[in-house]
Amino acid sequence: MSTPQSGVDLEDYADYWEQLNASHSHHPGNRYRYWLVAHRLSKVAARFDSVLDCGCGDGSLLAVIREKFQPVRCYGFDVNSTNVDMLRSRVPDGEFHCVDLGDPAARLPIPPVDLALCSEVIEHVPNDDVALENLARFVAPGGLLVLTTQAGPIRRTEQFLGHLRHYDLEDLRARIQSVGFEIVESSRSGWPLLDAQKRVAARFFQQVQDHVIKPQRPSFWVRSVFAALFHAYKLCAFGRGPQLFVLARRLPTRVSASKGRGMEREP
Repeated sequence: MSTPQSGVDLEDYADYWEQLNASHSHHPGNRYRYWLVAHRLSKVAARFDSVLDCGCGDGSLLAVIREKFQPVRCYGFDVNSTNVDMLRSRVPDGEFHCVDLGDPAARLPIPPVDLALCSEVIEHVPNDDVALENLARFVAPGGLLVLTTQAGPIRRTEQFLGHLRHYDLEDLRARIQSVGFEIVESSRSGWPLLDAQKRVAARFFQQVQDHVIKPQRPSFWVRSVFAALFHAYKLCAFGRGPQLFVLARRLPTRVSASKGRGMEREP
């Protein structure tokens, strides 16, 4: 599940996670994204020494990557420090910071990493150009970036979750390249089931609030349906659907978007 970044009232943000925490780990869309990220990463690399989850929310994705790839160092940041206890329960040896991905002055007290994750975050950031620039700074030359986000219309449920925009895959690829990455792999996926789930959730918005979001623990039937949907999502077609996935490698040089001087060498 995504996490709001810039322009979010921090008290509202704490309430946001308090509402979503019970359903988050069961949600089939979240579980599908974690599986997708781990599955595609396993095709290109067996190990990462350092991993940074940018907009890490409750730490669920970082925990999955930690278990599968056993990185030496795990880092995460989010826009609010209220999630730290939750994060440490999922990734006990992780190092976590309070950083706004959309802040032009964003800094992390860690070196650039081998792998940065930015999953379901960028659609929440008012200035996504700044977010992409920051992601480029956080990844070491030769390191990898995984970015997931959404395509298609913004429905009522996604408005509730704070989506400001959805993306065209080709445009997103070009923008990632413009900040110093080469695209290793990109895809759309999730058709037809993820599309259908979004439409149903928007149509029955209040019922979703009452039976999925508000309960301290989703019912047995909700959890059973979610589990079945997760496995069904893995059978959905690649090439179509609202789920966008981009895997990119950081180049040793990058285009200066602000000064227009062509290629600049970075350390």
